[in-house]
Amino acid sequence: MSIVRYFSAISLAGALTGLFYGCSAATGAPSDAGKDSRGNVGDSAKAEGGAADKCDPDIAGFAPITIKRPRKLPACSKDQIKAFVDAGFNANSTISFPSWQAEEANKACAACILTDVAQPEWGAFLFDGENSRGFNLAGCLELRGAASGCPQATDEAFACLDAACADCKALIPKGATSSDPTMTAYEACRDKAHKGDGACGKYTASETINKCAVNMGVDGGPILRADGGEDFVKAWEECVAGMPEETDKNPSAEADFFQYAERFVGIFCAMN
Repeated sequence: MSIVRYFSAISLAGALTGLFYGCSAATGAPSDAGKDSRGNVGDSAKAEGGAADKCDPDIAGFAPITIKRPRKLPACSKDQIKAFVDAGFNANSTISFPSWQAEEANKACAACILTDVAQPEWGAFLFDGENSRGFNLAGCLELRGAASGCPQATDEAFACLDAACADCKALIPKGATSSDPTMTAYEACRDKAHKGDGACGKYTASETINKCAVNMGVDGGPILRADGGEDFVKAWEECVAGMPEETDKNPSAEADFFQYAERFVGIFCAMN
C-alpha cells in the first residue's frame, strides 16, 4: 500500500502555516513580521530566479531530527483556540496576533501551543529559531495513539517535503488562494518530492510510514488507541489527513484549514 497521496492532501495547510503571523517561540517576543513584510516575498524571489528553478525539489543539507515528547496541557478555551487560529493564519483577520499573545489571559495558552524544537517538549505549533516549522504532526499522532515509530517517521517525511520545497513556498504571495499559480507550483513541488523515486521518497514511501498510515499491528489487526478506539486509521485521519473535510459544508479550502487547525490545537491544549 502506498500512502503518498496523503502528502499532497495538506499541501495547502503547509503553505498557509508559512504565513503564520506571530512571534519567535524561542524568545517569546511578539513581532509584526508576518502581515506587513510577507507581501513582497514573491516578487523578490522571482527576481532571484524563475519559478521553475525554485520549484524543483531540493533537499541539499536536509537531515531529520529526533522528535520530542508532545506537550499536553488544559491551557486554552475554545474561544482562545479560535482566536489563535484566526490571528495566526487568517490574512484577513481583525485580530493582531502580537496583541493577542501579549494579553495576560492568553499567555498560558500561547505557551502551550507555541514551542521551539530546542525545548524538551513540543507543542502544537513548532518553531526552529526564528523560523516557523509548522504543525507538530508527530506529537499529535503520539497523543492520539498512533503505532510505534509512526510519529518519528511522519516528522521526517513532512520535514523533508518542507525542506525540498522551501524556495518554492517563498514564491507564494500574501493572500494567495488555492488557485494561485504559485500555490499550484508549490503543490506540484511537493507532489514530485514525495513520490517513491522523488527527493523525499526515502521518507515518504518507507515501510514505516506506510504502516503508520494504516496503523496495523504485526498480526494484521488494528492498533488500539490510547482512548480505547479501534479505528485503525483514526489517528492518521485526525492529525494528518483531517483537512479538508468533505462533509462540513465549509465554502473554501481556507475555511477547512482553519477548522482543522482548531481541532489540531485542541488535541494539545484544550481545556475540555
